[in-house]
Amino acid sequence: MLKKLGVALALAVCAGAVMAADAGPPKGSLVIIGGGLRVNNAEVWEKIVALAGGKGARRSGSARPP
Repeated sequence: MLKKLGVALALAVCAGAVMAADAGPPKGSLVIIGGGLRVNNAEVWEKIVALAGGKGARRSGSARPP
């Protein structure tokens, strides 16, 4: 049983490495907030807007900063 689990784990790691190699350069940005973002935190909202392309950028999501 342990041998099968080890083989499955090795295959999963190899498949992940192959997929990561084919992914190319990263695109976009990720902002992790953790549920603590408040309306009055202008610095974070400004950074999110800047990463999204600035105030005139086209929006594709449904969330709106205040």
